[in-house]
Amino acid sequence: MTTLASLVRGMRPAHWSKNLLAFAGLFLGGRMSDAAAWQNAVLAFAALSLAASAGYLGNDLRDAEADRRHPLKRARPIASGLLSPRVALASASGLALASVVLAACANRGVLLATCTYLALTVAYTLILKRLRWADVATLATLFALRVLAGTAAAGVVASPWLIAFSVAFFLSLALSKRADDLASRPEDRMQGRAYRPVDAPAVAAMGIALLAAATGLLAIYVIEPGYDPVHYPNSGWLWGFPLFIAAFLSRIWVLALKGRLKGDAAIAAWRDPVTLAAGAGLAFSFARATGLI
Repeated sequence: MTTLASLVRGMRPAHWSKNLLAFAGLFLGGRMSDAAAWQNAVLAFAALSLAASAGYLGNDLRDAEADRRHPLKRARPIASGLLSPRVALASASGLALASVVLAACANRGVLLATCTYLALTVAYTLILKRLRWADVATLATLFALRVLAGTAAAGVVASPWLIAFSVAFFLSLALSKRADDLASRPEDRMQGRAYRPVDAPAVAAMGIALLAAATGLLAIYVIEPGYDPVHYPNSGWLWGFPLFIAAFLSRIWVLALKGRLKGDAAIAAWRDPVTLAAGAGLAFSFARATGLI
C-alpha cells in the first residue's frame, strides 16, 4: 500500500458522512432554495470533514502503541507502520489549517464552530477520552457542533428545540459507542478508557433514558407546535419524526448491547437495513411535511 493510500485510509473518509449534519440548517430553517446558503453549507461540510480527518490522524498518533495491542485497531495505518508518524503529523497539521481556511470562506459562525471543533478534538485526544463520562459528553458536543455549523452556514438561529433534541440524541449515540465497547471487549478495563464492565448497566440505562428523552422532545415539538407552519404545510407528517428517530436509536442500542456496532454507531447505521429504513422513513416524512413531494 502506498503512502498516499495509507494516508487516505488514516483520514477515514467514510466517517465524513457524519458531517452531512452541516446541511441540517438548510432544511430545518427553510433555506433550501437559497444558493448562498447551499454554498456555505458545502464549505462547512468540507471544513468539518478535513477537521475530522486531522483529528483522526492525531488520535491515531497518540494511541499508536495501544492500537498495536488491539485486535482490530492494530491494522490502522500508523499502528501497522504503513504510515510514518512524521507524515501523519504533517498531514494532520495541513488538514487542520485547510479546514480553518474553508470555514473562513463560509462565514464567521462556521469558522467559530470549526475552530471550536478542532480545539475540542485536541482536548479529547490528549485528556478527555480517558475521563469517564467526560468522553461521551465531548463526543456529543462534537456532533452538536456539526449541527451548529450547519445553522450558521444557512444563516438561521438554532432553536431551543433543536439544541435540546441534539443534546439528548447525540449523548445517547455517544453512550451507545461505550456500551458497544463494553459488550465486545472481554478485558476488565478497556485499553485507554476509564470504563469497567461494572459500568455497563449505568451506561445502558443513561443511553436508553436519553433515547426516550430525544423521542419525547420531538413529540412535544409536534404537539406544541414548536415549528413555523410556513415551513411545514403538511404538518401531520411531522409525527414521522419521533417515530423514526425512536426506531433508529432503538436499533442502534440493540446492536450496541450485542457488541455489533464495531466501535461507531454512525458507520454501523449505513450498513444496517433497519437503521437505513428508519432514515428513509424520516426523510420521506420530512419531504411530505414540507410539501417537497
